[in-house]
Amino acid sequence: MKFVPSPDPVQQAQRDYLKSRVLSAQPAELVEMLYQIAIQSLKKAIGYLKSGDALARAGEISRAQEAVNELMTALDHSVGASFTQTLASLYAYIQQQILKGHAGKSEEALERAINLLTTLQEGWSGVCTELAKANQPAAPPTPHVEPEQLEEQPVGAGDRSGEYYQEAVPVTSRDWSA
Repeated sequence: MKFVPSPDPVQQAQRDYLKSRVLSAQPAELVEMLYQIAIQSLKKAIGYLKSGDALARAGEISRAQEAVNELMTALDHSVGASFTQTLASLYAYIQQQILKGHAGKSEEALERAINLLTTLQEGWSGVCTELAKANQPAAPPTPHVEPEQLEEQPVGAGDRSGEYYQEAVPVTSRDWSA
């Protein structure tokens, strides 16, 4: 991804944040980001289609196509899984719909692409959630303490903690209404 410096500090901050987010993301998160980019770009393209701004629409269409191309490139066909071929076919169909929507000024074709991408994103989001759960470190087991063990324990010969024990002093709260 190329980032062009912007004189607007807000836009530059947004770009810096996005760059940081992309560089620190896990591969599964990157795929989810690509889905988001493609969907958002197509929604913007529909808005530009309605307003008649062909140049802005072309920019968003290109951005969506690049995101879908990255998704296609990310497929690992070496594993031999049948779903990679299915996804490749879906991505090719989505690209066709994007082209049809742009060249033919068809909101319906762009909506079909958005609907497919949204369905795929929802499925991928579920995969990311499951991966996050699987990668979470298990909480250390809580030791079971018998109630009688909570009673006062004898202080060891070298333990001086009893010397520092103080009774709790009641503290009255200040009246903040004044």
